[in-house]
Amino acid sequence: MPVPGSAACWPCNANATSPAGTVFLWNCVCMPGFYMRESQCHPCPRGLFKTGAGNAACEACGENAEAAAPDSASCVCAPGYSNETGVCLLPLSAGLDDDDEFADVGAGAAGRGPAHLLL
Repeated sequence: MPVPGSAACWPCNANATSPAGTVFLWNCVCMPGFYMRESQCHPCPRGLFKTGAGNAACEACGENAEAAAPDSASCVCAPGYSNETGVCLLPLSAGLDDDDEFADVGAGAAGRGPAHLLL
């Protein structure tokens, strides 16, 4: 067992890290994109993400956004949506028909729920 103040320390398990100066395994936390299960850090499943280091659960992305790969630390807007304000929205042009009237976008471009239009 390492002695505090000594040069020895315990390495964290795979996909984990610890704050500088800590020496014990219980100081290890999962890296962004990973969550703790059975004392091991596992990649967030596809569609979920985790932004910071810690042992919290992975979260679902917001409406019209997706985590494209396992171990994602962030979400990206779904195809056809853009992020101008921190929320994935349909571009204004997506809600207009040929007569410059608002078209019925219903469940959004891919059936992912209501679409939002910025005016």
